[in-house]
This record gives sequence, structure tokens and C-alpha cells, in this order.
Amino acid sequence: MATAVIMPKAGVAMEEGTVIQWHKAIGDQVQEGEPLLEIETDKVSMEIEAESSGYLISILRHAGETVPVVETIGYIGKKDEKTPAASTAPNQGSPKKDSDSASKDSAISEPPIETSPVSIATPERVLPPRRTIAATPAARRIAAEHDIDLRQAQPSGSQGELRAADIGRLINASADSPQSPRVSSLARKIAHTHAVDLAKVQGGGISGRIERQDVEQYLAQRQQHRPTGGRRVVPTLPATPQRLTGIRKIIAQRMYAVHQEVPPVTLVRPAPFDALRQLRKELNELQEDHLSVNSLLSYATVQALQEYPELNATFRNNELRYHQQINLGIAVAVTEGLLVPVVKSAEKRDLVNFSQEVTALAERARNNHLLPDELQEGTFTVTNLGMYGITEFTPIINAPQLAILGICAPETVIQLQNGHPVEQTRLSLALTIDHRVLDGAIAAQFLQRLAEIIAHPIQLLL
Repeated sequence: MATAVIMPKAGVAMEEGTVIQWHKAIGDQVQEGEPLLEIETDKVSMEIEAESSGYLISILRHAGETVPVVETIGYIGKKDEKTPAASTAPNQGSPKKDSDSASKDSAISEPPIETSPVSIATPERVLPPRRTIAATPAARRIAAEHDIDLRQAQPSGSQGELRAADIGRLINASADSPQSPRVSSLARKIAHTHAVDLAKVQGGGISGRIERQDVEQYLAQRQQHRPTGGRRVVPTLPATPQRLTGIRKIIAQRMYAVHQEVPPVTLVRPAPFDALRQLRKELNELQEDHLSVNSLLSYATVQALQEYPELNATFRNNELRYHQQINLGIAVAVTEGLLVPVVKSAEKRDLVNFSQEVTALAERARNNHLLPDELQEGTFTVTNLGMYGITEFTPIINAPQLAILGICAPETVIQLQNGHPVEQTRLSLALTIDHRVLDGAIAAQFLQRLAEIIAHPIQLLL
């Protein structure tokens, strides 16, 4: 009997995914574990693998169509087997039109990120997802850093769990393999279109597999290194109207929902910056892993939030929830828009560990290698436009969070001290709050405390 290929089951809030491209055509042979198609949700794109072998006998959803979770999109069966009579899909053969609007509740809820693997189901029932793989925290961290599927590793733990050494052996085996890294079908197509030598592309997928985003990153870097006389390389934009999809679609929905529902108030306060800059210089002279200004300011934010937990909260469906741990979101600009990876339990980390995590998350965000869990459960967000010379702006709340901190560029000012002019460097902190549940006074006190920490940054090391 044919088995039905379905989209990944819904996670905490995932509602739909868009088919980017099928890697197989009807009649093609399919091997278990082989990529079948690529889909895109609001934050991540990924390839869906076959969980059984056979032939692709039917495709019910095509490139460009948005598919609700969970819906059958194709069938795998025996060669020349007919598609089950019960298989139907609305608008079969023509792309489904995306809805231009979404309910306000769904638009400002937690980011809808898919968290379940693809399943193979018979037409009568959906099989349960694969069991959770037992692994130590260190093993999961190393696997995430190297984009490794835990299912590929052989566990050695006494209870059958994966340990860090198991992931290390898998990494070493991949590095020692004489075989060339695999290339996804879509990555190969893009490389061919743009005349890219795949031997020059660093694969970021499992075991060095070259994915779509790896080729796109290579193209972006190649474009940046072309001489432009200091002028921006003007991108080629489509001449026809484009329907919003993926990240940009979700950003549009959430920004509109926040504008409609949340009464924002933005408070701006300057903070002395010279002492923090000097501390960063001295620390970076003592260690190999350099600390960024953004990491130091974000860590200072964590310290201030511990004293003002009223801001470390979320508000949804008329319920205000104060969170016991600080999950700090760090806004990262990417090609498609904006991603906000989250440093979990930031209050439990020391400065160096926190900085390393921020750097790693930002790098994975830019390379499109973030895990779904790394984009969820944020309780407060920091966004930094200072590197672009922006001295003041109004950040928009990442609902359902209550507040977002904007970091601006440092400015040199002259002020009088004991009647003498003194040069000082300051930067502005812009805090936007949800005025439904946060008062301006408590927000001002939080900013005052944060400015004090920045002015006396030795507190970050205590």
C-alpha cells in the first residue's frame, strides 16, 4: 500500500509551510533518508527526507503552495502503483493563494517554528513522530554547532544516551572521509545558474553537505569582494509584484498586529560609554576570544533585568506571565529580514560564556543554520543599530514580550566638570515598552540602572 508523505507535524505554534521545490518527479525512485523536497516556514527552510523507500507516485502540492499542518502532499508506493482514491488536495495542480491577513492573536503569538521531524503515514492514520533521542547537553550543543543530525551518531552512554565523544567521533569520521561532500539538488541548481565552482563552497550541512544557503552565502561574499568604488552594489529586483512569503510575510503580520494592539512608549536615555570601552580593550588583550560591544551591552542588560524582573515578562490573551529565567533575544539582520536567536538562561552564564553564545548564534543565523529551538521562548529582546551610525531610533516590541531595548551609536560630547570642559563618549539606550502592563516609571528606573552598570562595568565581572 502506498504511504503518504506529509508535512512536519505542528510544533508549539507552526501552522503552515510553503513548498519551495520538489527534488523528485513522479515516477522517480526514492530511497529512505533521501531528500524529497524543500519547504520554508516563517523562520527556517529545510529539506524533507523520505522515511521509506519506493517510488514517488503522486505529488499533491507544488512549488509555491502553502500547506497547512498536517496535510498530505504526495505518495510513495510501488512502481506503477496508482494513487489511493481518497487522496485529494484543494487547488491541486495550481498554486494556493496565500492569505494576505492573519488573525491578530496568531500574528503576535510566539514565533511559529516547526519542531517535529517529517512523518510518513498511511492514508488511514498518521504514525507518531520518532522518539526523542537521548543525549547529554554537551552532545546536543556540539551537534548543534556542527549541524549534525543526532540520529547519525552511535551512543556509548551507559543508559543508551549520546555523549560528547560520540559526536566528536562522527565529526572526525566526516573530516577523514575521502568522499566529496554531498550537494542538495537546489544548491546544485543555483550553483549551475551562477557558474559557481562547488569545490570552493564550504558546506554547512550534515557531514559537510552543501545546502542552498551555503551557495547563496558564497554568492553574497563574492559580490562583496567585487570592486565598486565605494558604492553599494545595486541588487536586481523583480519587475512584477511579489507576494510576501516566509520570514518577510511573518514580519509584516506581526508588525501590523503590534501596531494595532500594543500602545508603545519609547524612553531614551544616554549612558557614559568610555569605561565600558576601556574594559573591553583590556579584556580582549588578555584572551583569544574577543568580546564585542554588543555582547557587553547585552550582558549588562541581563544584569539589569535581574533587578527589574517586571520587564522580563510576556503578555498574551490578557494573561501576564513573569519568567523565572532570562531568555535574551539578540536581533540579527539576515538577507531575508530579521532573526532573533535566543540565549537561554542568560542569567546563569558568565560574561565569556555569554559572549561566545551570542557570537555563535549570530553566525548560525546569518548562515541559516539555526535550530528551531534557538528561535523560541525569548522573554526580552536587544537590537543594535549602533554599528550603522544610528544615534536614535524607536525599536518595535517583539510581542508577546513586554519590552525591547535599542542600542544606538556612541557619540562624543563636551560637558563641564568642575567648570572645565571634558570630552566624554556616550551612547543612547532606547527602550520601548508595552504600556498596557508596564508603567513609564519602572521602565525609567530600569534604564537608569542599566546606564549605571555601563558607566561602572566592573560589575559585569562580579
